[in-house]
Amino acid sequence: YTFKRLGYEEVDGHKTILLEATPVSAYVAKELGYSRVLLRIDPTIWMSRKVEMWDVGGNPLKTLRSTGIREVDGIWTTHQLEAQNHKTAIPAT
Repeated sequence: YTFKRLGYEEVDGHKTILLEATPVSAYVAKELGYSRVLLRIDPTIWMSRKVEMWDVGGNPLKTLRSTGIREVDGIWTTHQLEAQNHKTAIPAT
């Protein structure tokens, strides 16, 4: 991936660094399955709080949210991970 800092964004009350990751080539994108990834990294603990991924066609693929993050024996740990699949999600009516 090639990384680019896009600025800052608040996630669940935490200031995060917004990073965009793009594969270095079309071949790598196809191998990884992602054409773009947006990461929100909490700089106080260096963990992602939210990640969005797009498929190789540029369509939204999935969103991951890390919650329940707490320190265990000196190591920051995610205790809950919410995953939303945008390809198979049933549209709201």
